Formats: sequence, C-alpha cells, structure tokens
Amino acid sequence: MPSIQFAQPNVSWELDGEQPQARKARTALLEPLTTPGYIGAGAHLDSPGVGHVTRKGTGYALEYRAPALA
Repeated sequence: MPSIQFAQPNVSWELDGEQPQARKARTALLEPLTTPGYIGAGAHLDSPGVGHVTRKGTGYALEYRAPALA
C-alpha cells in the first residue's frame, strides 16, 4: 500500500477506519518530509524503510536511502 499511497495520497482502503481523516493525515505527514535534508522512516515501508520524500506530480515519491552504519 505505501507505494500506491505515496503516488496517490488520496487513495484509502477498508482498514482506514476514518478514510477522510486518513487522507488528511497522509498529506500532513508527507508534505513536511519534502523539506530538503529531512529524512523519514517507517515500519511498513520496503527495506531499508528510510528515505527522502519528494513531490511527484500530484503525489509524492520516496527516494530510499540506506542508513549509514558506524
């Protein structure tokens, strides 16, 4: 679902109990992460689950970044 909802944040599914609120929450979460230098992480994202969010058309895209290992 993340790959669809990044590209089309208005897409909901039946497990979104409050679909209108879920759509608002996705945009409220993704938009600030488009700030240059900001990195987002999520447990339900494909590995490595860390990256930078960019605007792409009317939605968003996640540019995955492998975390630095020290």
